[in-house]
Amino acid sequence: MKLKQILSVILCSIVMYSAGYAATITGTAPQLRVYINTNWYTIDVSSEFNSALSDAKNQLAKYEDQEELAIGFANANTYSTSAATHQGYPNYSLFAITTGVMVGVQAPTTNIDYYTGGKIVDDIKDNGDLYAGVAGSVALFNIGVNAGMFVPGLYVNVKFGKFDSAWVYDNDDFSFNTFVVGAGVTYSLFDERGIGLLKWRGLTVGTGLVYQTTDVAYRVALDKIYKDFSRNEGGSNVTGNVVVDPSFDITLDMYTLSMPFEINTAVQLLWLLNLNLGAGIDLVTGNSNLVLKAAADATVEDIAVDSSPILPSNYQVTPGNLSVDGSTLGKKPEWARARIMTGIGFNFGPVKIDVPIIYYLKSGAAVGVTAGFIW
Repeated sequence: MKLKQILSVILCSIVMYSAGYAATITGTAPQLRVYINTNWYTIDVSSEFNSALSDAKNQLAKYEDQEELAIGFANANTYSTSAATHQGYPNYSLFAITTGVMVGVQAPTTNIDYYTGGKIVDDIKDNGDLYAGVAGSVALFNIGVNAGMFVPGLYVNVKFGKFDSAWVYDNDDFSFNTFVVGAGVTYSLFDERGIGLLKWRGLTVGTGLVYQTTDVAYRVALDKIYKDFSRNEGGSNVTGNVVVDPSFDITLDMYTLSMPFEINTAVQLLWLLNLNLGAGIDLVTGNSNLVLKAAADATVEDIAVDSSPILPSNYQVTPGNLSVDGSTLGKKPEWARARIMTGIGFNFGPVKIDVPIIYYLKSGAAVGVTAGFIW
């Protein structure tokens, strides 16, 4: 299975199973009035509504807690904070100005068979929760300055970014916004050496503080539940279907405050290619809230009298109210996550295009694209 297909399985499984069914459902029945032989009659459909609601409850009952999912998303939020990283270019001469995006993923395991063999779907169905998550970050700029005039070997940087999906499109089914701000200091243990053909960029150690918030809202469309009814009113037989739509909106509201400690080096090859390698650990605090709310209602459809459909002017439907609840609040990310960093970059003079890749122990990862000027 191709990588794109594997990622599709992970994302669809997380949303449609772990999030999609994490709820209980309650509500009030719709009300129906029908005009028959010059009189209005109230048709009681509460028993059919309760039956449909019971079916929905049975479907959702075992998915009441999403603790692992909330933690997984908080972890992924931390992983994505390295957007616009300078990790591939330590020991720059004057400044570094970059912009970039990064996506972080918390996966249950690194075993590909787990996803291609369908075990991921089976586990979610059986357990109702999954240690997984996805988050993204957009850094509008990360500005680094060589502060060697004050302390030889010292570099400082500040980062800021913000993105709202509403800037690109307006969609009730999905929205995403993120905000990141941070600062860091780096110290050079060894200066770079060599020439353009083969240049070692030296060795640096660094730390900092990064704060990031991410809000995701997603509408999960579930199959409607139909219950037919038949009532005799005013000497006529009234039939129809009570329809309960258990679809709901899920929102993930999270923040992380992370303090990275890392060591980095890189090698420039043939003036064009740049390869980097590093290791580090993130100390993290934060919070993740997963909240679910009903996105639809209950109604009555296909209304007929004595087997003949009637005009809307001859009946009145007051929709019923539905409430979906399966919220998981106040979950914390893992407080310490070790990581290994690598990446490949392309040099066009001071213009750099970089693809950073980060692997976090316990099946976490992040990948991004960085572009900018480094001199």
